[in-house]
Amino acid sequence: MPPFPDSPERTPYQAAHPHIPVESTDDYLRQLGINPANIKIDIHSETPEERRSRLRREERRAQADLIKELLLYAVGVLLVSALMIISVVVFLNKEYSQEWQDWARSTLTATLTAVVGYVFGKTSASNAE
Repeated sequence: MPPFPDSPERTPYQAAHPHIPVESTDDYLRQLGINPANIKIDIHSETPEERRSRLRREERRAQADLIKELLLYAVGVLLVSALMIISVVVFLNKEYSQEWQDWARSTLTATLTAVVGYVFGKTSASNAE
């Protein structure tokens, strides 16, 4: 429990940052050894045209990122689908050697495990947010 303000006990933060009674911000700055006349505050707000331009750039960037993500996702789905189809064909066709069927079985197992891990990983990640 933190000590009361009148308590002689002080937290490490209170010891490092003692209370300085001040009348104004200028007074406080002077006590810290800072001359308030040397402080310049420049507030720059963007004009409506600058804001529109910035928003257009951000929208274009977001759209390009979305297109890249969708293309990558589509390529990934196509590759995994092709691998699954080839593996199923090899696994079910008895004309292929036992070595190829073992390859197909291990490929199917690994691919299905990866897909399930991806789906449940996405689900648990979205639940954590």
